[in-house]
Amino acid sequence: MKYLIASLSLIVFISGCGISPEPKKPKTIAVDEHLEMPQLTQHGVVLDMNAIAFEWKKITDPNVEGIYIYKSSIDDKKKMDSNVPYKVITNRYATHFVDSEIKPSHRYVYKFSSYSGDKRSHLTKKIPLRSLGVLSSVTWIYGVSNMPRSAKILWRPHPNMRVKSYIIERKAPTDKHYKEIAQIDGRLHAEYIDWDLKDATQYSYRIRVKTFDGIVSHASAFVKIVTKKTPSTIKGFQATTNLPKKILLTWKPTTQKDFKRYYLYRAKQKDGEYELIAKLYNPKFIDKTQEDGEVYYYHLTVIDNDGLESDFVATKGMSLAQPKAPKLLDLKLKDGKIILHWIALDGRAKSYMILRHEKIGWFDEVVKRYEDIKEQEFIDSDIKGGATYTYEVYALDKYLLVSKPSNQLQITTKQNKKAEK
Repeated sequence: MKYLIASLSLIVFISGCGISPEPKKPKTIAVDEHLEMPQLTQHGVVLDMNAIAFEWKKITDPNVEGIYIYKSSIDDKKKMDSNVPYKVITNRYATHFVDSEIKPSHRYVYKFSSYSGDKRSHLTKKIPLRSLGVLSSVTWIYGVSNMPRSAKILWRPHPNMRVKSYIIERKAPTDKHYKEIAQIDGRLHAEYIDWDLKDATQYSYRIRVKTFDGIVSHASAFVKIVTKKTPSTIKGFQATTNLPKKILLTWKPTTQKDFKRYYLYRAKQKDGEYELIAKLYNPKFIDKTQEDGEVYYYHLTVIDNDGLESDFVATKGMSLAQPKAPKLLDLKLKDGKIILHWIALDGRAKSYMILRHEKIGWFDEVVKRYEDIKEQEFIDSDIKGGATYTYEVYALDKYLLVSKPSNQLQITTKQNKKAEK
């Protein structure tokens, strides 16, 4: 073959022809001046990042059995030993060799000789070489900020056809160094989206390219990306405590430009488990309750169009409690009537209700209700002799919420006689 095949990928398969597994290591190698020396072809060296290929002219000397290859690594400070070949080609018809034990941007020196038996030819002149440096990374990279808990980076595809993939590296504010987070296969890929990031946080990204033979480039320039911040918290959140069977919640409207909804949460205890009870568009909500004086704790947040949720604000609300029960002062029998007096213990009382228990004998009992009493006195003329009457009074407010019962007072009328004081 007169010319070295240009692509290493095409000559690797023949590079190992006739290479002995273990180089011979004689103490000294005698020189046979008559043996034909190897001679590189005109374009007999091809350099790569992790390999160097050689091509020499065909050996015509029938006494030659093979080729000795000697090597030193200047940057690794490995010297050449003229008595210890680096590799041995055991077939004199071979004309190619690829050294794959190469580091990028390293300096090496080679010499060649032929051999026959325990003798070799003179060594060729030194062949100083330097392997190619690693590929540069992508030359253009761009970051997209203000995305919800994510970041997007774009780059221009690498022009080198040997590029197999892109290595994405990231550095968070708490990181001292960049960390690999992903590998994107395919030279023409030009986008990566990073998820599960923190809100309103700055991240730095850079890219390395990786070739099909495993060479990784230097890092590209870096870009800084800031994730979207959460919506601002609500102001003026308050809840009522004076409405019957309900709690009215109000707050100032949000100024969030991409506002989507308000989320309202509720719990029975301040530190309890909050349940989402409403998704709202307007800054107002009425929470209906089953009981008087029912207490709830609330959290309110803002949700934007990307689903980001603000910090919560909290408040406490309560439905209107029952009025306080009045106090029953006394019962009197006068002119066949029973007269009751009581006092209100709550200014909310607007009217009163009386329950009367009438009992004759051991078992018969009749309960009667008197409603809408405006005064703090009641005269009961519907009474019988020989009966026992027990009274309790309830207060009602303007919403008709009924208090608990007052204390009870009891009186017994005389049998077949007109009730007297």
